[in-house]
Amino acid sequence: MYGFSTLPSANAVILIVAGIVGIIFFVFFEMRTVHPIVEINLFRHNSIFIFTNLATLINHAATFAVSFLLSFYLQEVKALTPQLTGLVLVAQPIVQAIFSPMTGRLSDRIEPRLLASWGMAFILLGLTMLVFLGADSAVLYVVLCLVILGIGFSLFSSPNANAVMSSVDRQFYGVASATLSTTRQMR
Repeated sequence: MYGFSTLPSANAVILIVAGIVGIIFFVFFEMRTVHPIVEINLFRHNSIFIFTNLATLINHAATFAVSFLLSFYLQEVKALTPQLTGLVLVAQPIVQAIFSPMTGRLSDRIEPRLLASWGMAFILLGLTMLVFLGADSAVLYVVLCLVILGIGFSLFSSPNANAVMSSVDRQFYGVASATLSTTRQMR
């Protein structure tokens, strides 16, 4: 990652190649170790594990900049104070906190991938609505978009985590949880 951040310098290519070689070495080493840090076979033979983690990565990559950019929009374009901006932005996590426990329980009865797909649809709707945000848009419109995103995150996150954890044996719960957490942070 450091190599990518230093592009287009000459050292960037060296750092990127060294990183790739290091990752390849790590994977081969982990595949031959009796007690690996990361169980590589989960990535080779478990398609549910791979695709649910990939869905998490795509979801978080698509939405990571929302609160960052909205904070600038609300403060610079709408001239809200930082406190009011924070109050508006807290709409999404509050909605997510309210609905996530319900969707977690629901994912035990309904196929988690269906709920997660509905969650992605809500997230797509919320992001699409944000595309049409303009200088004359009401702050209430931003709150509505964030509420829709919160519903989408609640429908996606708990069922997706359920699918990841259900796709591995009990002995790999730690690795699965760490992988899921890593994909959430890799934006």
